[in-house]
Amino acid sequence: MLQDPDPGVQAAASKALLAIRNTAVVPYLIGYLRDLSTMETAKWLLMELADDKTVRRLLSSLRSDQIVVRRAAADILSTIATREDAPALAPFLHNEDYRIRSFAARTLAWLGAIEYTGEIASLLKDENESVQAAAVEALGGLKAKGALKQLQYLLTDKSARIRSLAVWALGEIGDRNAVPAIAAAAGHKDSEVRRAAARALGDLKGEKALKTL
Repeated sequence: MLQDPDPGVQAAASKALLAIRNTAVVPYLIGYLRDLSTMETAKWLLMELADDKTVRRLLSSLRSDQIVVRRAAADILSTIATREDAPALAPFLHNEDYRIRSFAARTLAWLGAIEYTGEIASLLKDENESVQAAAVEALGGLKAKGALKQLQYLLTDKSARIRSLAVWALGEIGDRNAVPAIAAAAGHKDSEVRRAAARALGDLKGEKALKTL
């Protein structure tokens, strides 16, 4: 009934499924992720019915041969995953789909999974810029001091986006040893990088940062 053309019928079916709260429907709901007409309803129901079995099935869906299913599963997991799911999420840092690699990095950071800092840092050399960006954001979010040198190296990256994010991440990590590198970025020709440097120096504070500002 979730596929009924009448929105009212879809809504009634959704309420009925929530009232029953039987996770036996999860495989069927995941199947509805393939259809754009039912995807959003199915996503909402899967979030509401979230439990360990749902998470496991959604993790399996990240390997689906249909990109729309993979992306929908990632969207749901980014909301319902818990710290205990980190070990199951980590292998997806090496998934063939760049979107899934990006999702895994950001979600592990959101979960505070600092033990995967090294694996996330390996994505700084990923061939896809979106994945690199996700890794930088994740390392900044995790305040990963172990990645300082790698992030400083990115301050000379050819991409303005990556350079700016690297500056931001260094500010988030909060290690004042990074001040000289950020200070150098404050003189970059790209105004976006200079703005990021100014914000990062403000976050780091200290005499060295003050002198640069």
